[in-house]
Amino acid sequence: MKLLGVLLLVAAVTVSACNAYILMGGRPKGGMLKTPAAPKSIVPPPAQWFQQNLDHFDGQNSAMWKQRYFVNSTFYKPGNPVFLSIGGEGTANPIWIVVGQMMAHAQEHGAMAVLLEHRYYGESHPTSDLSLSNMRYLSSEQALADLANFRDQFGQENNVSGSKWVTFGGSYPGSLSAWARLKYPHYFHAAVASSAPVWAELNFTQYLEVVQASISSDGGADCLSNIRDGMSAVNSMLSTAAGRTQLKDTFRTCRPVGSDTMSLANFAQAVTSLFMGVVQYNRDNV
Repeated sequence: MKLLGVLLLVAAVTVSACNAYILMGGRPKGGMLKTPAAPKSIVPPPAQWFQQNLDHFDGQNSAMWKQRYFVNSTFYKPGNPVFLSIGGEGTANPIWIVVGQMMAHAQEHGAMAVLLEHRYYGESHPTSDLSLSNMRYLSSEQALADLANFRDQFGQENNVSGSKWVTFGGSYPGSLSAWARLKYPHYFHAAVASSAPVWAELNFTQYLEVVQASISSDGGADCLSNIRDGMSAVNSMLSTAAGRTQLKDTFRTCRPVGSDTMSLANFAQAVTSLFMGVVQYNRDNV
């Protein structure tokens, strides 16, 4: 009964989350971080478009595509820095170069603020479809080269090549921020990398170790034990057809829980992400 109670509690949280967001792979569409509040009188800068290379590492591939970016020159003084906000795995929102910590620094240093949307996200479409052959152009290496090429061309066209460029990013864009400074030091003077997992790990168990420690610290040993018991029950039920049927009914999934490896992993990850989100995204934008 204890395990069932834990499962029902997790299910209630899941259903509540689904009512608030459309979950995709355990995450709300567009990511976890909500858009910061801004006065209604503030109008975000309009979108602009940059002719970007499809493949930076194949000299015989001359294909180009339009990459979206935004510019806010409100605080800019000629010769001062350019702050480049790096888009991540979601649609770029220009509000981030209107309000927020980076813009507080931009005001302090008289900097120009630029936001570059990541290839394959939002309205920045390098290819006509997401076929497997086209997805080979989606990589952090290509994204870093996008930053360097954009900085080079935009700098020349807007007379800011001589300015000091500083990259900004958080989480995956934070990694790109640090890597851009490391790989292209002649282009980027400094990098701000918030919560950036700069060492790529395929089996990143350390992330959940931090989640576990946080839950134990705030919720206590009983809370952590209940979650562990509940997840153990979920994993056990995933191993049988009857258990997967019960999980479908308990969690009110849209379709039956599949028995293939990807379906099992996706379900377990979706449930686990709720606890991960409580830790990582608590008190966002405060």
